[in-house]
Amino acid sequence: MTSGSKMLYKVIIQYLNCFSSVIMFVSSAPHCEVPTNLEAQHRIHYGLRNKFISTDKLALQATIQLPLLELDKTCPTSIGKSSHASNRSTCPWYLKVIYDKNVYPPLRTEVVCRCKHCLGTDHNYHCVEVFTDMYVLNRTEACVDGLYVYKPSKIKVATACVCVRKIDRTVT
Repeated sequence: MTSGSKMLYKVIIQYLNCFSSVIMFVSSAPHCEVPTNLEAQHRIHYGLRNKFISTDKLALQATIQLPLLELDKTCPTSIGKSSHASNRSTCPWYLKVIYDKNVYPPLRTEVVCRCKHCLGTDHNYHCVEVFTDMYVLNRTEACVDGLYVYKPSKIKVATACVCVRKIDRTVT
């Protein structure tokens, strides 16, 4: 065996020892599970504060209709005559379903504007998303008695697209 081979052999052995230590550490970490009472905890903390936001049940319904939601994300050339407000607006939108296993509720729907500029107006107006606070339980790194610990928090969720005048930066 050459000195280069011996050195390579030692490096590989050190790497394998280190790797097996990591495996031992990970396997000895406590196993955590999601608590079964998250819905009740969420209701206790937030009650009716999320009444205007799509919760996991509404998001689940949206996932059933996902092929319909995925159809058109492009900006139309004119205001539509559809029965859906999302297509008749000067700022049409579509719904995006978001799944995040680190928060409760894990499913939500958010609005995404389909156009940069408002339909039927000049380029002094553009479409922007309006955000609403949604109250969630955020999973932490902590594990107590085999269960993940969740803390109450607030996230911003896009709930509408509106047509607004661009900010005139030349006004002093």
